[in-house]
Amino acid sequence: MHVNSLPLPPPTSPREQAADFDNGFTGLCYGGWADEKRKADYVAKLPAALAMWGVALGAKLYLVCGSPTVVDFKFAETLDKIKIAFGPPP
Repeated sequence: MHVNSLPLPPPTSPREQAADFDNGFTGLCYGGWADEKRKADYVAKLPAALAMWGVALGAKLYLVCGSPTVVDFKFAETLDKIKIAFGPPP
């Protein structure tokens, strides 16, 4: 059985959630950028994903604690990649 076919529990840590957020975009870039429907689906789901991160951030400056962590850097990197790919928000 291939490792990727094993059922995995939902991510529980912010680090895992940031990695999943990044992997979703990376998968689009490497596996579906030419597929306009897949790209449109990703863009349609992006506001809900960003809202979830907004709730997690709240009024805090950083996602996990009072100083930047790998989670903050991964999230910022993913936002930068999305901005480069799709342009700044209107």
